[in-house]
Amino acid sequence: MSTINAMCYFRMVGWWILGVALVIFIIAMTAVFLTKGREAMDQAHATASKVPGLKQVLGSKARTYDPEKDVECTECAICLVDFSVDDPKPLVELKCSNKHIFHLECMEGWIEQQ
Repeated sequence: MSTINAMCYFRMVGWWILGVALVIFIIAMTAVFLTKGREAMDQAHATASKVPGLKQVLGSKARTYDPEKDVECTECAICLVDFSVDDPKPLVELKCSNKHIFHLECMEGWIEQQ
């Protein structure tokens, strides 16, 4: 084998090794991110369960959209979808201001993520 052929061979082998190492690194990082994501979701569910009865309280306060009462708030502050009389989704209003109105399911989802 000539010196030039040997150099090309080693260069080609080097690229293969680098490629395999890169694939292994990507697989390892994907596994780490999937594990951390699952842990974050488990932590969010554990946090939501620390406030017993919160979903029941929100559900008991749920109401339908009233365009006369809800003049200042026309969309859900979480999903940004406009409220409608025809929309069957229940709403929850926080007592701090009549400008804080949410779909009940959006509020529950937001609480679970915190």
